[in-house]
Amino acid sequence: MVFYRLEGVAESVMGIEGLSEESGRIRVREASRHLGHKCEAFNLTLKGSACVFISEITDSIVTVGMILKDEQNVSALTDQFMDHVGIRLSEVRLEETTYGNLKNMLVSADRRDFISDAEEIVRKFGLTYLNNRFGNSLDYEEDIIDIKTKRNIYASAKKLLSNEGILCELDRIYEGKKGKSRILGHPVHYLLQSDSASTLDEMNRILLQALYANDRLRNKRTCKLEIGISRREPPKKAYDCLYQSCVGGAVQVLFLAEGEEEEDGFASAYREYVEAICEVIKRYKNKVLTIFCIPAQDHRINKYLREYLDRMTFISLQETSVTKERALGCLKDMAREYGVRVDDRLKAMLNREDGYYAGDLQQIFDEWHDAKLKKDLYPQYGQAEVYRKATARRKATGLAYEELMEMAGIDEAKKVIQRAVAYRKAQKLLAGEGIHEERFSMHMVFTGNPGTAKTTVARLLARILKENGLVDTGVFIEAGRGDLVGKYVGWTAKIIQKKFQDAVGGVLFIDEAYALLDGRSGSFGDEAINTIVQEMENHRKDVITVFAGYPEQMEEFLDRNPGLRSRIAFYVPFPDYDVTQLCEIADYTAKKMGLVLNSDARGKLDDIFRLALRSKNFGNGRYVRNILEKARMKQLTRLLETEYATLSREDMSTIRACDIEVPGANVRKVSQIGFLAPGYS
Repeated sequence: MVFYRLEGVAESVMGIEGLSEESGRIRVREASRHLGHKCEAFNLTLKGSACVFISEITDSIVTVGMILKDEQNVSALTDQFMDHVGIRLSEVRLEETTYGNLKNMLVSADRRDFISDAEEIVRKFGLTYLNNRFGNSLDYEEDIIDIKTKRNIYASAKKLLSNEGILCELDRIYEGKKGKSRILGHPVHYLLQSDSASTLDEMNRILLQALYANDRLRNKRTCKLEIGISRREPPKKAYDCLYQSCVGGAVQVLFLAEGEEEEDGFASAYREYVEAICEVIKRYKNKVLTIFCIPAQDHRINKYLREYLDRMTFISLQETSVTKERALGCLKDMAREYGVRVDDRLKAMLNREDGYYAGDLQQIFDEWHDAKLKKDLYPQYGQAEVYRKATARRKATGLAYEELMEMAGIDEAKKVIQRAVAYRKAQKLLAGEGIHEERFSMHMVFTGNPGTAKTTVARLLARILKENGLVDTGVFIEAGRGDLVGKYVGWTAKIIQKKFQDAVGGVLFIDEAYALLDGRSGSFGDEAINTIVQEMENHRKDVITVFAGYPEQMEEFLDRNPGLRSRIAFYVPFPDYDVTQLCEIADYTAKKMGLVLNSDARGKLDDIFRLALRSKNFGNGRYVRNILEKARMKQLTRLLETEYATLSREDMSTIRACDIEVPGANVRKVSQIGFLAPGYS
């Protein structure tokens, strides 16, 4: 079904030439009804395949609306209609439009007596459930495909971070033959996966432009349908109505939410909604293109779609992360569009090595650009207080806080971090009341053995403070002795001052801080410690310094300078994990890797961890990651030896006991070569 809006300048309109409002309201109304009768007579000849009507005539501008149920020659139909009603137009503009716009045109025509009943036309074409005034109407959006050249389409695709998949699909689309008189069917539909709404929209837009340019779509009108649940049953009739209106076009299906457990009532209801829309999709699979948009790690929706649409073919385009180097290049491109230069602070905000997604980069850029505007471009606003009292009274929220709370074995660290956040909020609240304390610092010491999550918690601390509006940038700067101590006299102080400057508005994390101790009074190490103490005081309000290392060595470090210990506000212990906590870490790490551990695998890990605890400094979370990395490699080897057609999604994501190897007797050596677990470093 296609909707059109036609507009042109009337050279003549038989029956109402020379009429205006001054001619008399009754005469104008009669003339309009006369034209309306002609429209109705013409539509009777179309036998329900189309409807053409005059929406309004204002200052010689005639507006016409059209509904085409089947594929027709719209230009010929327009000429036939104009001849029938006796209208000659010049400067004609014909364009596809949305149903929302067409409905407004119907209402206008009804009000001016060009048609007798707008709702009757809506019912006749089966569009009733698209009207918002009906209880079973849908929450959907409409758009018109913007026509672009092949060159522009490919250029847009190359700007996407993970562009390999969509570029390959564009090549396939452009390999097809153009010029088909009608849409024969859709060989494939699409499944787009990303946690970034803007990335999903951009991928969807690029695909639709390419498909329309290659005659794979007949209509420019597309709809975005949000699938969520409410207190009523799934609106099956409304789903069918929407797809009927989109025959020849495309529907983007966006999944909003799902239940936590399969047995949960919310999850069951959500499943009903997915099943209902899938029934409609199957009926229209050759008439309407469907593009699914789901979160990147939403395995349950994937499972539902495979179950309900098992005979349909989908091209899956999933957003993947990019390296730190590629991410920096993208940030430079974004900065170039705004006409600003990238500085060291933006580079420092790329503070992890595990890859970046489009949403991550947009957030990083927005934070940096906002701070740069206030600090460098408009310094007169640098000290502006944008914090709100209501925010100060709320508990900590955000993705980083939720991630911290999910981590196992760091209960004491969680409590201290919660107190630190509450302290920061209290200071902000007092400042809002004009009450300022002389000493306002958040410097911390993290003590614990390797693999107890000290670095990870420090990173999360920066994000938590940023997400709760307690710091300006949330930047995380990590440094060790090699990053702080210069080769020559006088260099060290300048290096450390630069590090603190880079960390303004965030966290400066100094790992293995005791390495600055070199046993010689007046050495470069002492120069570094003295400078750090001075900078901690200078930046006590805008930099949070976190020192990390082994418990005993950190005590010696704090005693080296009399002013150092007095400037520490929080001490955060990270004890070694017990067997239960290591098993929880294994589950958490497996989840981050997209895997699950069956009961036998958990039992085997329990035995391995009991043995590992007999060795001092065995690696904690790093040790767990090392075991799971090896288990994943062994599992993949096992799967390659299995008939692929017999494998289920569950088989490919499950770690079994046979996949887990018992490390050698030298546990300490094994732990030192492992990878860092996401959330445990």
